[in-house]
Amino acid sequence: MIRNGPQYHSTPQNPEEIPFSSLGKQAEPFVRQHEQDWDSHTSPSQRSPSRSVYTLLREWKYEIATWLLGSCALGCIVALLVVYRDRPLKEWTSRFLPAPVIAALSQIVQSALLFSISACIGQLKWDWLRQTRSASDLGKFEEASRGPQGSLMLLFKTKAHLVSVGALATILLLGFSSATQLTNSISIRNVQKPDNLSNATITRSVQYMNRTWNTTLVDLDRKGAFNTSKGGVSDFHPQMYKAILSGLLDHDKSISDIQGSCTAEACKWQDYTTLAICASVEEVKGEIRIDNSTRWGSIPYLKISGTSWNPPMQLSVGGSVPDSFWMAAPFKDSANITDGHLPPVSDIYTAYFPACNAEKKQPTPAEWSERLREAANWKALKGSLNLCLQTLSSEYNNTMKTRIIDTKNDLQWAAQDPRDEDTTICLSEPYNGDSFCVGAKDLWRWSSALDRTLEGAAMIAEDYDNYYSGQWVPNIVGDILGPTPATCDPNLESNYGVEGFKRRIDNIAIAMSNALRAGNTTSPLSIVRGSEWNSEQYIAVDFNWIIPPGAIYLAITMFLFATIFKSKNMEVPLWKTSPMVLLHTTERNNGMQTLKQVDQESHHTKVKLQYTGENWHLQEVTGSRI
Repeated sequence: MIRNGPQYHSTPQNPEEIPFSSLGKQAEPFVRQHEQDWDSHTSPSQRSPSRSVYTLLREWKYEIATWLLGSCALGCIVALLVVYRDRPLKEWTSRFLPAPVIAALSQIVQSALLFSISACIGQLKWDWLRQTRSASDLGKFEEASRGPQGSLMLLFKTKAHLVSVGALATILLLGFSSATQLTNSISIRNVQKPDNLSNATITRSVQYMNRTWNTTLVDLDRKGAFNTSKGGVSDFHPQMYKAILSGLLDHDKSISDIQGSCTAEACKWQDYTTLAICASVEEVKGEIRIDNSTRWGSIPYLKISGTSWNPPMQLSVGGSVPDSFWMAAPFKDSANITDGHLPPVSDIYTAYFPACNAEKKQPTPAEWSERLREAANWKALKGSLNLCLQTLSSEYNNTMKTRIIDTKNDLQWAAQDPRDEDTTICLSEPYNGDSFCVGAKDLWRWSSALDRTLEGAAMIAEDYDNYYSGQWVPNIVGDILGPTPATCDPNLESNYGVEGFKRRIDNIAIAMSNALRAGNTTSPLSIVRGSEWNSEQYIAVDFNWIIPPGAIYLAITMFLFATIFKSKNMEVPLWKTSPMVLLHTTERNNGMQTLKQVDQESHHTKVKLQYTGENWHLQEVTGSRI
């Protein structure tokens, strides 16, 4: 049989079968003894061949082709990420989502690059064995060319070599697919409608002048006659009166109660300014005094210093029982401008005798009766409601949310016609381009409504019946004295007292402000237009996750072409990972040079695994060669 290179003739030992591995065993002493003779019979050109570029391309064509396949797949991944970055998902027309497509492409890249790495590790194995090495190195290289586990063993058990780059790249390829899939995700974002298509609106109050009075309240005294001190008959616009009652009875009024019109999933409005009612609360304990000129028998009553009005009294028992609580919101000319400033719409006073004594304990009946007659033992609070401007920020996203951005209290006002009681009161100078105005009669009516609503008294004592005058007094008593007003409970002081009164006054102010923004029958509301937003799914891309796969790809590319360049002057043939080469290289007289010759030899050779009773042998069957 003629083979390229030196010719050797072998005679079968047995006419039937030849132990396939015995040739190597018989030749081994010869190889070791005549190693120098083999090298001396090899020409310098054979020991250090210089392969042409054409030869390299031909021998490495499959590895280069798979590398190109992986490069194209990686390029497709990058192109998809660039083209569809932040694009709406509806523009993705494939039946498969982007993630599965990128996963499939990344698997192609991973498999293609792994094929090239395996061939390079296999070829570097033969160059490694050109020097005397441990026979176990052969197994390490073989395992490394098959996957990450072998590459890990080769990396840590072999000194640094070009093959170490391939082993490390094989290990890192495990995370290649996962990293590329993390580059994209389906997220949700809000997309703004064009302004000309937006229907988002919300109302604010710029001018509030109510000229239609369609609700009449009649105030009668105890004998059924008109109470002339309060005008007898008053007209109210039901919207504002309802707001006052709502603020008095409800506990959770909010400026977000005014709903904007939003036909999309979310809406947002630019900050806007509106007429509003602002509240403030202060303690006026030092202004309480005992009026010894009694109105009812021998029972003294308390007054606020500097005021001309008398506090209300409960009259349930003919005035024979002293009060321990009263509230009042005396009517005032709230449209009377002084030096450009409007007075409060209403000053709401309340005075009460606490259930706890100075030692935070329940007083005895005798102590209670004695201490009740001393002004120093009482507490008094004052809440003021003022006309103001508020700058609001509103947005809608499932629920309406409005926040107060700024409040303007110290404003300069002027009556358009001071001689006309039905005049309009406006800001002296426009604010942010708007002329805010309110009717003078509206201010009077609000003050009158608060006067009629927030008036009354109560006698509250432990182990006695509680007496109230005024329909809404129990509500205010609960706000200030808590759920058990006659019982001393020091733990309630932080949530009631001043804090409870402030919550109630704030609640009334918010309700009245909302009524201003809700509009009335004669003053058109100012409409604030906003932006509408709808949520959409889009392809979110994070290019940071493409950096690790890109680095792995570059490392493998350099490893592949470095190995190809090294093989140009490599003495050994380009056998790569062929297992047939391992089968034949143990034969001293194999005459192998190229991988093609090895494949041809293997194609014409038949082998059989035999057990001799002691061991296993892969034997060549006689007559198998053609």
